[in-house]
Amino acid sequence: MQSGLVLCLPRDVETVQLTRGVLDASLKVLGVTAETRDDITLALGEACANVVQHADPADVYELRVGGA
Repeated sequence: MQSGLVLCLPRDVETVQLTRGVLDASLKVLGVTAETRDDITLALGEACANVVQHADPADVYELRVGGA
């Protein structure tokens, strides 16, 4: 099975929590354990926070998640 998720979001600190929630819910539906989801969403949150805080000041950023 292959799955993917693409989000195009405003470069705003409020979107970091949104990305974590969307990914966590998606992984839960796929049967990923809570411990693994926590690790993944923590890493995602850190990455998104870095983009929002340090990246080129674009209006939006894109999150792409995929797996096989």
